[in-house]
Formats: sequence, structure tokens, C-alpha cells
Amino acid sequence: MRRRQARPGRFARRWPATAGAVMAPLLGAALLVAAGAAAQSAAATPARPGVVSSRVIGHSAGGRAITAYEMGDPASPIKAVLLGQMHGDEHAGVTVANALLTGGRAITGIDLWVIPTMNPDGNAANTRANARGVDLNRNWPDYWVRDQTRCYTGPDPLIRAGGCDSGSAPLSEPETRAMYAFLKKLKPRYLVSLHQPLNAVDSAGGDARNHAFRDRVARGLGLPVKPLVCWSFCHGSMTGWLADHTATIAVTAEFPAAVSATRLRSAGAGIVTAMGGRFVTARSRDPVLKVAHATSPAPGVASLDGYAYDLDARSTALTVTVVEGGARIASAKTSVTSAAVNRAARLAGRHGYRFTFAAKPGRHRYCLIARNVGAGVADTKVCRTVTVAAATVAAPVATAPGVAASTQVGRPAAAAPAASAPVSASP
Repeated sequence: MRRRQARPGRFARRWPATAGAVMAPLLGAALLVAAGAAAQSAAATPARPGVVSSRVIGHSAGGRAITAYEMGDPASPIKAVLLGQMHGDEHAGVTVANALLTGGRAITGIDLWVIPTMNPDGNAANTRANARGVDLNRNWPDYWVRDQTRCYTGPDPLIRAGGCDSGSAPLSEPETRAMYAFLKKLKPRYLVSLHQPLNAVDSAGGDARNHAFRDRVARGLGLPVKPLVCWSFCHGSMTGWLADHTATIAVTAEFPAAVSATRLRSAGAGIVTAMGGRFVTARSRDPVLKVAHATSPAPGVASLDGYAYDLDARSTALTVTVVEGGARIASAKTSVTSAAVNRAARLAGRHGYRFTFAAKPGRHRYCLIARNVGAGVADTKVCRTVTVAAATVAAPVATAPGVAASTQVGRPAAAAPAASAPVSASP
């Protein structure tokens, strides 16, 4: 929960000078978290077919991973974030986030990052604060004050057990540092932060930056729009930091204390639509694989060429494998550049392949498989039939003495090498 009244005039120093000595090492640690997380990515799984990639952006005070899942189109200029939970005793947003991740649909039109919780310790313990007793929505470098007593002094429903500590300094908590570094690097256009139990979309502070987006979120979630304020002024909040220090349009949405699971499972669609995204089938995000030619260019030789790409990784060379029956013949990454393909599909890099390999004479059923590296439900498989001719050798014709020799149709040569030995693979 939140929130803030209209802000006082901006001033250069957002936190007490005594915190300055603490900030440098904390910010350095945050940037290291972001750099280390970049390498930790994975494509979709059967349980999450709409996920393009995932990365651990940091760890909680208790050592639990904080994971961000990428959905949508990574090439989209519209970067967006859905944060399911900051306060561990507010679980509605976690349900919304997980329903999006496991709903079986992919997203296009935006590059959406879904973070079910940035407070996994509080979520596990059902406490507002993290494992160190700090309210993560009072720990941001925006009008931060040291506060251990004034978080909640008003009537229900704002009185909560624990979680009234703003931390020893801005970004003192590993969870806040991880999220801070992630947002600094991503620079999202939109962010929606889900809370409970105030039953409204906030109209105060940073939430008033873009009325149209705020109102679209409210309509999508079926929530009224009204100001959600702290008792005097909300210090150290995430949306406050986003409003005062970034170009991100951040909205806080609060579900009521009691809300049905059915409503929560459908709520993500309203948020995605408000951000400008739309849903497509997960299968439509499988790799594209085309076979341009499947021929036998010479006796005892088979050749396959074409192109393969994944719209979730437009500059990534895909691994293409050739199999016959259960036998693998060749495998390599795409390495042939096609300006026409790149232009038509808005790609970059090399996406063409070409395999040439020895094959026995006769009909062969070759299947090519392009490995999925993003959203979707499976690798893509395409099969083609190739008839390989037998190699021939010339047979001399018997002649009478003094008559010149001639040639006739050749006879079959010895069988070509086994197909499992590729002559060349330059995909």
C-alpha cells in the first residue's frame, strides 16, 4: 500500500547528507547485480510458453531469487514492467503475475517484464516487510527519511503488523537495490505496481503524470481512481522515485482485501491492453523455418538450404539440425546472410543455412529442426524428400582391331558414403 500527497517543491538533496557515505557502495553493488543478471536468461518452458526469457535480477535478504520474466516482443520500443508484489502480505498481485506467465498465451506489441514479487521473503512469511524488517516501499532514494515509528499510525485498514522501518539508508536493502538497478537499465515507458487493500488506482503524485494511461489501467482492472496518500507525506517510495527521477509512467493499483481468484486471473489482460499490448497464441511464437531447396546436386550427394529465425531474438543465429529417422546427420548455427529475409522480417544478423552431405542412392526423408530460443511451445520441424542419384562410371565398348573405342551409358558405381558423414555444413 501507499501513498503520497502532492509533492513539495523539488530540491536537489533527496535524503539527509548523513546517508551520502552509504550511497556509493550501495549503488555500485546494484549495478553489479544488474550486470551479473544479464547473463542468466532462459527461453520458454512448457509451463510458461509465453515467456521469451527470464533472469534473476538479484536476491533477497534471506537469499531467495528475485526473477524477472520477459514476455512480448523484445524488439518493441515500448518497454513495460508489471510488479506483482512489494509487500509480502499483499498476495493478489502475485496471482495476477503468475496467471500471465502460465496462461498459455504470448504477448506482442510491447516488451513486458513480469516480476511476481520483489519481496520473496515477506511473501513466504506473509509479512509486509522483508526479512530485515524493512518496508521496501520506504527505501527508495526519493525524499527518504530515517523512519522506524511513523509508517502506520492511522486507523484500519492501514495498520499492519511490522514493516515500519525505512532502512538505514536509501537502497539499504538488497531487494530495493536489485529493482533499482533493473529499472535504471531497462528504462521502461510504463510500470504498474500491484498492492492491497485500498481498492483504487492512485491519482496522486507520479500516478497523475499520464491520466490516459492511469485511466486505462483503472478500467482494465475495474477499479476506481482516487488519491492514495500517506498520513502527511510518503517518503522513499518506488513510484515517487520513478516520477521524480525518470521518464517512466508509473501507476499504483490496489485491489481490495478480498478479491476472487477468477478476477485476479483475468486482471493481467487489462494491464497488458492498457500498456498497448495484445495476446497471440503461444505457438505463433515458435521459430520460423523455411526450406528453399532440397536437392541432389550430384550423384551421392544431398543438399538442403533455406533460412530460420526467431522473432523473439531477431539478431540471434539459430541452431538448425538435419535428421533422418532417428539419426542426426548435421547441426550448425545459421551463418548465411540474406538481405531480403532480414528486410522482410525486420531481422539483423545471419539467418540462412546450407547443408551439403554424402548420401546413399535412393529416396530420403530429411527433417530440419530449428531450436526455439524465445516464447512458443516447441522447436520448429520441417521435412523434405530428396532422391539421390547413384554415381556412375564410364564402361569401355569392345571393338574390333583398328576401330576407335567409344563410350556408352555408364554402369552404377560403388555406393556413396553413409549419410551420417556430412561433406559440408555451412548454415
